[in-house]
Amino acid sequence: MHPNNPGTGNRATTPAAREVTPTPQLLLNAGIVFAGGTAGALLRALLTALPQSSTADLLTLFAINTLGAFALALITARTVPTRWQLALGTGLCGGFTTYSTMAVSAATGLSAQNGAALLAALATVIIGLGASALGWRLRTAPTRGGNQ
Repeated sequence: MHPNNPGTGNRATTPAAREVTPTPQLLLNAGIVFAGGTAGALLRALLTALPQSSTADLLTLFAINTLGAFALALITARTVPTRWQLALGTGLCGGFTTYSTMAVSAATGLSAQNGAALLAALATVIIGLGASALGWRLRTAPTRGGNQ
């Protein structure tokens, strides 16, 4: 017998099923993220489709992830209209960056005893964190006139 449905007919012990109806705003936001994500993924695909060696592929992924971390920090450090955050932050940067591909490259490199893949993965995380901090700092720095 399931603890949430003991079969007693007591509806208080059964979790209420809640129907969720998407609002027009939710659908619009999803469309904005989709459009930004599509643009980011296409940009990444263009950059990674160039003929390269395996080392150049790792450097391309490193550059993509570092640039994406920096851009996301710039976008989120200050108040930006929600639609722009969705389009550029969640969408574009989310579609552009590819930590999962980097992780697969690192795992593949490790299995092939390729130290460059592990080094690239570690550098991406560490330098990406630094790029995020720099982007955050640049975006939150006071302006030259003293007004923020």
